[in-house]
Amino acid sequence: MKKSLIVCHIANIDYPLWRAWLNKYYTWFDEIIIYWDLSFRFPILSAFMQESLSDIPNIKFLDPVERDLGAEDWRHKGTTEMLKHATGDWIISIEQDFVSRNWNKFFTNAESMMQTSDMFGFLNMTNSPYIHPACFFIKRDLLEKTSKDFSPHPETNGFDHFAMITQDAKALGAKVLPMNLNFEVVPAADAIHLGSINQHYLNGLNDPNYQFHRGEIFMVYNYYSMKAKVEQSPLFMDMMQKMDKKLRNIYLNIDPETSPWRDFFII
Repeated sequence: MKKSLIVCHIANIDYPLWRAWLNKYYTWFDEIIIYWDLSFRFPILSAFMQESLSDIPNIKFLDPVERDLGAEDWRHKGTTEMLKHATGDWIISIEQDFVSRNWNKFFTNAESMMQTSDMFGFLNMTNSPYIHPACFFIKRDLLEKTSKDFSPHPETNGFDHFAMITQDAKALGAKVLPMNLNFEVVPAADAIHLGSINQHYLNGLNDPNYQFHRGEIFMVYNYYSMKAKVEQSPLFMDMMQKMDKKLRNIYLNIDPETSPWRDFFII
């Protein structure tokens, strides 16, 4: 049972904790495919990140392919390109801002569910719940029977990226299940999807009225990102340090060293 991890990565945002996670857990996957998406924001960090991950033996990097910016969705384009290279029996998406307090428990649960289901992961609760790409596992032979439409469809019950795949899989009679873990946004959860991290770094430093999504958790995340046991980009380290200063002026009573959220960010 071969497992392919596919990751669509914006080229101008680093995730030091995610890089540390890959370095620690890459052997659980048979192959890791990273697609660099150029969002025309700066600085461009993909060359640095690729070099820092190049020692991982089962990793492959894909340069962005041409797309119609007015018509083609970036996530759909990148995922479609990665599938051309993925050879696994299972296709897996775990986003860079998806974190767990206990990855061994997470992987044990995933191994079990791969024996008993066709598709599973983090169930995003909308009008029509769907398996979110933050934590998304699907059999390749099932995926090939779907529309393979990874685009958002807000006109259809507010669907975001990957939502159509769940609807297609259910229509095909596949066994689609939520992962048997606690995903509530509480310190005792098994895993959580933070969300909005790229927007925080892209917009949070320059907009005085910016509203941080889950700001207290993000403050702890940013602190431990600075301490991640990986090579750090001087450009991105400067952004993290400036972010740390800003967040400490907002969340005066939060100490990352004693925060209950810290367990999610110790890699």
